[in-house]
Amino acid sequence: MSGFEIAGVVLGSLPLVISALEHYSEGLSTLQRMVRYEAVFQQLHVIFESGWTTYMASCERLLMPLAISDADFKELLQSPTSDKWKDILLNQKLKARLGSTYMPYKVATKELHRKVEKLRKKLKLSETYLPPWVTAVDGQQIIDNAERSKFFKSKWIRIKGGIDSQGCTKLVDLIMRDIELISTMVKDAAELEAPRKRRQEQQNVSYWITIRDHARRIHNTFAACWSQPCRCQHSHRANLRLDVRKPEPDDSPTRVRFMFSLCFDQMTGSPATVPWDWRHVEIESYWYSQTSLKLPAPATTVRFSTSTPSLNATAPAHLNRTISQPTFSAPQITDLCDTLRVPSKRPTALGYLDDQAWQHHLYSHHHTQQIVSSLRIVSLYDVISSRTRGDISTKEKRALALKLALAVLQLHDTPWLPPTWDSKNIQFITNSPNNPTSLFEPSYVACSFSAASPGQCQQQRSSNGRILSKNPMIFALGVALIELSYGMPLLQRALPSELDDQGIPNANTEMLVAARLVKDIRNRELDNYAWATARCVECDMGYPFDYSLEDDGFRAKFVEGVVLPLKDDYEEVFAEV
Repeated sequence: MSGFEIAGVVLGSLPLVISALEHYSEGLSTLQRMVRYEAVFQQLHVIFESGWTTYMASCERLLMPLAISDADFKELLQSPTSDKWKDILLNQKLKARLGSTYMPYKVATKELHRKVEKLRKKLKLSETYLPPWVTAVDGQQIIDNAERSKFFKSKWIRIKGGIDSQGCTKLVDLIMRDIELISTMVKDAAELEAPRKRRQEQQNVSYWITIRDHARRIHNTFAACWSQPCRCQHSHRANLRLDVRKPEPDDSPTRVRFMFSLCFDQMTGSPATVPWDWRHVEIESYWYSQTSLKLPAPATTVRFSTSTPSLNATAPAHLNRTISQPTFSAPQITDLCDTLRVPSKRPTALGYLDDQAWQHHLYSHHHTQQIVSSLRIVSLYDVISSRTRGDISTKEKRALALKLALAVLQLHDTPWLPPTWDSKNIQFITNSPNNPTSLFEPSYVACSFSAASPGQCQQQRSSNGRILSKNPMIFALGVALIELSYGMPLLQRALPSELDDQGIPNANTEMLVAARLVKDIRNRELDNYAWATARCVECDMGYPFDYSLEDDGFRAKFVEGVVLPLKDDYEEVFAEV
């Protein structure tokens, strides 16, 4: 049995021992020569009941923060022998919650169970923890007075010279000590869980900065490839997929892959004239050295990147652990457009783009379920505008909310996501012209590349009133979260007083509508989503010294106040099995 299965068994056995001790106390009170033991067992009964209360509280404290239904929570505590304690996902959550305390908790729980079993045998209780003179009938305990009298007058009692009250007392004391130890472990784990989680996430901020730098570097490489007039005479478009990423374990090398869907800008030609239609590729970047690659060593302190690393010179200074150059036999790509002409029927290495100190390895990614000739691009604005109001599911909302928050964290200060982005910048690639686009579909941000506009982000908008925001990019995230909550574009919720004299939105309309709607967001959403939205709209992260994501402290507060709450909501509905 796992430590948590045993915890359930112990939780179920303790009240049965309490009942047995009560039966002993009552039985001893009826026998004159045994009356001296009555007070002892009454005291043991009180002590054991107190211990059971403490143990029950530790189980509640362990289970309370988990995303489980009220029915499951009740069953775990009131029917501890049920199979719920064997649930693999529950055990994973509990193990993660205890952290490094898990193994000591498991050992202590097994030891507690062993001692409870020893007490059961010492008291001559059955496997179901009933004294010999008690039987269970239809959930009721029936006492056989004659059998009880016979028990206390038995040879067992005479041989022992009476009941081993001292042995029982000593064993109960040891059981209470184990219960207190387990309770302390759970309390400490509960108190340390939040700061431990926050500390780890803060340490992971350098991981997000690494991703940001990779994304910017790949954009510059695309721009270098396609900024000169291409032989195809068309403008190219790179769609970067927004993924929910998890920082890798400290002891493993960082491998950051980006998924791109490459095509031609829709405004520069028809499908009949372009040399290829859609190409789905993955790109993984490596710092190149003739002798080694250096990767991040395990972090030992909370530290954030404070400067923008050189994109074309050497590896960042914090990359200080050496590994071998990965094997990559594909050739260097000198003409990216020409390389993409031949479609790949299976995933394969296409080659690498050389960027002085960096190599960007390209792999084809074959989409077997999509007919590429029918793919089209729709924006998040188009999707929510075409949906019936309120038709966005909780899962869709939580999935996209986290992706958008991570996009801001990973793509700020890059051409992929401008400071004044909005729902028109977030796009979906779909082959369903008639069916509503699901927000579960992969979402993208895009840039166009041509000699005239190397790396221009799609759907640039005027900043207008957003310039009044402390951080326009984070305010834009707040607007997007409001739009997902209401299932419609923000300006469609504008009141006449928030428009100009002609009834048209002006520079202040968006700020006014967002400030009004965010006050009601708590009535529409659960706390995590509501607070994250409010913090974005008001740009209030509890850090008044700077409002730029380039600032270490502000970036950490953004992770803590926005990303982590949305991540908790996401994991609640997309729990890994």
